[in-house]
Amino acid sequence: MEAIVYRKSKGDDLPQIMDLLKALDLNTSNIIVDGFWVAVEGSRVVGCARIIEMEDGNIELASVAVVEEYRKKGIGSKIMQMLLSQEKRRPVYLMCRRTNQRFYEEQGFGEAEDNLLPAYYRQKVESKRRETKIDGLAMIKNR
Repeated sequence: MEAIVYRKSKGDDLPQIMDLLKALDLNTSNIIVDGFWVAVEGSRVVGCARIIEMEDGNIELASVAVVEEYRKKGIGSKIMQMLLSQEKRRPVYLMCRRTNQRFYEEQGFGEAEDNLLPAYYRQKVESKRRETKIDGLAMIKNR
């Protein structure tokens, strides 16, 4: 087994990132390779995440995904730490399934009440809930 390398994504990572997101039934719209950090073993992308700057200037942690057999090894946490270390001024929002809430709480996020979310993000969260029918929640990490 090769060592896992953490780095910014490259153009040829995009097909694997898309496959990983689709396998986990995560949003694959508006995906560009530039915003991702990945965990790679050999030539295989085994984890990814990205930061999105929203239209209103707030930021969102999105597309956090780790290949199933690589979970519980700190890969998702490490990718998130690398991304979040770059953003120290603003709060960071995310939307996740309730089944993943504990993982994000361990990373310093807390559940955000919908009525306290910025208007743009609140609309995005409500829309995703309607589209996907998942039991999702919005979370925030204050800086």
